[in-house]
Amino acid sequence: MADHSTANDAPVPSGSTKPEPTKGGGAPVKTNENDGAKVPDPIVQIYQKLNQMFGNKEAQIFTMEYPGRILDMGNYSYKESTGLEAQVTKPQAVVEAEFRLSDDLFSLGQITGGPNGEKLSQVYQKILSSLVPSVQDESTFDQKIAPDQTLISKWLLELVPNWISPDEDPLKDVPESWAAFIPKQKVETGKPYTPPERMIPRVDLFQRLLTAYEDARLRWQQLKLNARPQKPADDPEWDFYDRMLATLSPSVDAKLEALWSVVLVRGQYHRIRHYLSLLDIESAAEALLRAKEALRASKMRSIDDSEDILPVQFSPASWGNYLTTDFEPVDLLMDQDAIIQYVIAAQNQRNELVRRLSILQSSKQDTKTLEKEVNAAKDKLTKAKEEMLKGFTENLATVVKFYIEKTKKPTDFKGEDLTTFVTKSKLNITPEEINQVSAGLNNVITQRDGYDAALDKYSRLLGEAASAEASNPEVAISQLKAQIEALSASISTHSSILEAVRDPNAKSTGTDAIPPSPKKGASQWQSLIIRYEMGTKNDTSKELQSTSTVQAHASGWFWSASYSQDKTRADNLKQFDASNTSISLAMNVMKVQISRPWLDASIFHQSDAYVRISGDKFSNGFDSKHVSSQNEDPLTGAALLKKFSEAEQTILPAYPVAFIVAKDVTIKLTTDKEKTKIENSVIREHVNAGGSCFGISVAATGQSTSSTQSAYSSTEGNAVTIKVPGPQIVGWIMQCTPEDRCSTDYHRIDPEQFKVGDDASADAGKNGKDKK
Repeated sequence: MADHSTANDAPVPSGSTKPEPTKGGGAPVKTNENDGAKVPDPIVQIYQKLNQMFGNKEAQIFTMEYPGRILDMGNYSYKESTGLEAQVTKPQAVVEAEFRLSDDLFSLGQITGGPNGEKLSQVYQKILSSLVPSVQDESTFDQKIAPDQTLISKWLLELVPNWISPDEDPLKDVPESWAAFIPKQKVETGKPYTPPERMIPRVDLFQRLLTAYEDARLRWQQLKLNARPQKPADDPEWDFYDRMLATLSPSVDAKLEALWSVVLVRGQYHRIRHYLSLLDIESAAEALLRAKEALRASKMRSIDDSEDILPVQFSPASWGNYLTTDFEPVDLLMDQDAIIQYVIAAQNQRNELVRRLSILQSSKQDTKTLEKEVNAAKDKLTKAKEEMLKGFTENLATVVKFYIEKTKKPTDFKGEDLTTFVTKSKLNITPEEINQVSAGLNNVITQRDGYDAALDKYSRLLGEAASAEASNPEVAISQLKAQIEALSASISTHSSILEAVRDPNAKSTGTDAIPPSPKKGASQWQSLIIRYEMGTKNDTSKELQSTSTVQAHASGWFWSASYSQDKTRADNLKQFDASNTSISLAMNVMKVQISRPWLDASIFHQSDAYVRISGDKFSNGFDSKHVSSQNEDPLTGAALLKKFSEAEQTILPAYPVAFIVAKDVTIKLTTDKEKTKIENSVIREHVNAGGSCFGISVAATGQSTSSTQSAYSSTEGNAVTIKVPGPQIVGWIMQCTPEDRCSTDYHRIDPEQFKVGDDASADAGKNGKDKK
């Protein structure tokens, strides 16, 4: 039987049949295929269920993300998230990950393929920068309220006789045993207002009287805290403390009440506060200024210094810790054929990786030996250079010595070439001395040859070391080892699952899909169960409308990029027949609220108080009632798509305020035996290649080392079961932005408005002098 409990909310294009009527306002009438009823597409029914649970608030719409976005628990989980100081102790990496997740914007619609590339923080800043206060609005405000505010200011600044505080301390009756506990009175600095004829403004008198009363009341409270015994409850000091309070409290409270009466009469407490409320009125200009200040103050740079990060608060704060699967290992059993095929493929892949690893290890060069040879060659080069320079210096010293000994006239040498000078001087040099100089020159040449050889060897070894370092396969070897370890662990896990599958004592799982009970954050998760049958008369007219392009295959059942490239898989998909198939889908879902302290939504609601300097409206005020599940006659088809398209012409038609997380998804398809084989083949291909089933994302086999991001399929009789333990975002709650009513005409400020404050101060001063 088909469950039509949500068929009333299915978007229906114009001209299509309306949903089934209800009896007496109760649940819709259930029908079967013999009644001629048409069943909406499975994706539509999943949307309807989620929309009923989370998308019925005013000015909000539920947008389903198809396929779901897989979440990595490591990016959002931290230990201190369950404490009261969760927001303070949140690691910076988690702060940035949550901001990036919540900063995406989506095309307005009932279903979306993912973010549209726009960022909420950037669009919001653009909106604030394009708004200026409307002078026309401020003029209306001044004409009505500003005259009263001027009169109130004059009255508050009017000079009145000063109040002299009494010399008697309200705590003077405290016994000597408690004297050490009495807080000291505050001593006023500066010249006190002691003369009776001294005058002060009325607002200053109000402040002085209120401060005197609050100080006295605070000192009384502080005294009771200071005198509180720091001993066990049965100590006699507690009895003395209670009796003392019972005795002193009436007297001190009466004195405080008398001081309060002075505040009421002399300070005119309630009257002044009433008038202050008329002065303390924030204009739209101040609200805009405060919003800009909050945005600037909240900005911080990312860890990699690539972008600005703004703080966001997710509720529940510990939502990242709840992203673990609640499936038991026995719940993730697959068919024997699928497990055997996976184990064989994984073993072949591991053998290939082992072969590549052995090749890299055999061709690996000994970089440490090369480093030793380079260092030794460098030492020899340094030593050869030193010997060469030493020989050259000694030979030069010998020639100079000969010159000095032969000429005895060192002043005759004036810097000309040494050879020319020696020739002119006709030095008497013996053959032994010439041989000595010649031997020194030969020694220098030999040393130079040794230096050149050492330099050549050092350069050659240095090049070999650099080449070995560049071609060092250490990184590739470590990556191959990690892949081999992951495959080995996966093979071991699947081998254990295969043994459990072959267990003859294993019990049947039944015909209905039931989600496991959550262990972490049980109060945050809700179970979603959908049961229906696909009749021979499928209703293909009911579609989810969206301005974004969402690709789906097989009436939205499956999606996989591999099907567009593989002819065999495409042929299997064509043979897939969903008619007369009973479908049971179950999952645990959680709503996560997004709070942005830096975003002031009141700016959108009072847009008529601003002038927009840009031509783009931020919203045309999309009415969420068009898609509300509580609306008896919602828009459908082309009419609804037109509304979405009109809203998309603005820069911020809606922004996300919450998202829906699903995990532990179980999908069970039951049909006849002939179709079961084809269904299992199609599903297995999708599980291995990656993609989605009913909008639930599935990571491709081998693309994820986490078992929570994989999918498991099994066949039992006429039923094919898919289990996806990993958490993923399946939808967003979008807050529709109010209509942009900003003006585009700016009016100049009336110069007379600048005289109000000066006139008030001048008149108040004059009034005070007259009073004095």
